[in-house]
Amino acid sequence: MNDEKWDWRERDTPAHCAWCGTETSKLFNTTAMPADEEYRGNAQIISRKPRPYHLAVHDLRLNRGTYRAFRYGAFCKLRCAEAFANAAHDAGYRVDAK
Repeated sequence: MNDEKWDWRERDTPAHCAWCGTETSKLFNTTAMPADEEYRGNAQIISRKPRPYHLAVHDLRLNRGTYRAFRYGAFCKLRCAEAFANAAHDAGYRVDAK
């Protein structure tokens, strides 16, 4: 029953936003397991809680020590990418039109 689905944006080291310096967060996964079954995967169990109204199933929160990558390349938010682009433009950086 253990069907772990990790994020495709997983990375081994934390990254920092090129504009604001925000660090990437740790990547967590939640999976359901029968209450009497032991977890045998390679991730660390952060918490194990029984499901409300379904005590035969536990929800496990897992972490492999990995980090989530940013959605916008080197930037945490689209707002940071926009601010960086505007600052570069104001500083005189241009791309030659061909």
